[in-house]
Amino acid sequence: MWKRLLVHLTTTFSSERIPAANTVFYSDYPETIGDFHIIDALANITKKTKASQSFDVYRQHPEYAGHNVYVEASGVDGDNYGPPGGWILDKFKFVPLIQHAGNNWPSVKWYIYMEDDAYLFLPSVLDYLSTFDWRRPHYLGSFAAKSDVVFAHGGAGFALSRPAWEKTFGHNPGMSEDYEQYTAEHCCGDQVLGHALNKYGVRFGENDGDDSEKFTWGFNPIVHWRFGFSKWNWCTSLMSWHKVHNRDVARYFAFESGWDFSKPLLHRDFFMGMIAPDLHRRA
Repeated sequence: MWKRLLVHLTTTFSSERIPAANTVFYSDYPETIGDFHIIDALANITKKTKASQSFDVYRQHPEYAGHNVYVEASGVDGDNYGPPGGWILDKFKFVPLIQHAGNNWPSVKWYIYMEDDAYLFLPSVLDYLSTFDWRRPHYLGSFAAKSDVVFAHGGAGFALSRPAWEKTFGHNPGMSEDYEQYTAEHCCGDQVLGHALNKYGVRFGENDGDDSEKFTWGFNPIVHWRFGFSKWNWCTSLMSWHKVHNRDVARYFAFESGWDFSKPLLHRDFFMGMIAPDLHRRA
């Protein structure tokens, strides 16, 4: 939270980019940073699941916070490694946070999910979503598959339309509790969410959530400096990067702020605007 989120507050979530009322933050520990309130996505997990070994790190949070130990490491007093197990805990957040968002923001058209080590080029994403009828059930993002489930890759970012939420979470208000055991038995929260949506007839893809599983390249599950720029993606729209560092976020925001979004932002434009100048300077 203190290592990854802060840079987003002055870039990704700056007031000129997106209204504060249109954002919500979830973590596994409640905090307040300025005017931003972070919601504990796991607050309503059942006592039985919270008592499991997977939640050891969750139960230890108050103790570490009480001793002014930040669950990070940066070489200064207090910033030491906290309890291990964050990745194990992470998978439990997806279903309850989507359920919570839908219950508390019922009038929106889209729920757009982004992780703290990702960057979404918001104008590109909104332009992409405008090509779909938000009144239809849509589940959109980057293709991923695991455990016989096709789903939207969480790190690349994804979007769920309100009707897709209504058809799934709206139909089953107990979805979060129903999926606690399944989550414990599987590896990844985005896969768990995909399974939950599939069960009620909402599938990943660009054709009203049917079985086509067609998708547009541009939601990227890796960072730009590990991405293979080539002729097949050169002229496709750029929506996101994943596994980014704070420096990347700052540079992406500066690049986005200077781009004229009356024309699409393509992978080609990003390469020529950010990577080519770096290569030139190094040469």
